[in-house]
Amino acid sequence: MITHALRLAAWGLIRSHSYLGAYLRRQRARLGAPKAITATAHKLARIIYNLMRYGVAYMKREEAAYAEQVRARQEKQLVRRAKEAGCTALVVTVDVPINGKRARDHRNGRLLTCCVLDTASGEVTFTDYEDPRFAAKP
Repeated sequence: MITHALRLAAWGLIRSHSYLGAYLRRQRARLGAPKAITATAHKLARIIYNLMRYGVAYMKREEAAYAEQVRARQEKQLVRRAKEAGCTALVVTVDVPINGKRARDHRNGRLLTCCVLDTASGEVTFTDYEDPRFAAKP
C-alpha cells in the first residue's frame, strides 16, 4: 500500500522543476520508466524515513542544483579515469563565445578553440588552432 503511494508520488514528479523531478527524468533516460519510478520512490522513502527517524527537515532544492551536482560528478569521474589510464593531459572541446564551428567560419579563416586540462596540475588552457580540412585553398 505504501509502495503504491510512493510510486504515484514519484510519477507525479515527472514534470516537476525540482531536484527530485530532475532525478526522475535522468533515471528514466538511463534505466527506463518503470525502474526510474521505483528508484525515485525509494529516494522519497529515504527522505520520509529521515524526516521521521531523525527529525531532519527536508530542504527543497532546484533542478539547477541537481544539474550542477551531476556535472561536477561527471567531471571528477572523467579526470579520475584519465589519470587511471595514464593520461597526462585531457582535451575537452567546449562551447565558447569566441568562435563557432560553422562552415562559414572556416571559409573566413576563423580558428577553432579547444580546452586542454592538465591532469597532474589541474591547469586549464584554451588553445586556438586552424582546422587543416578547411584551410584556404590557393
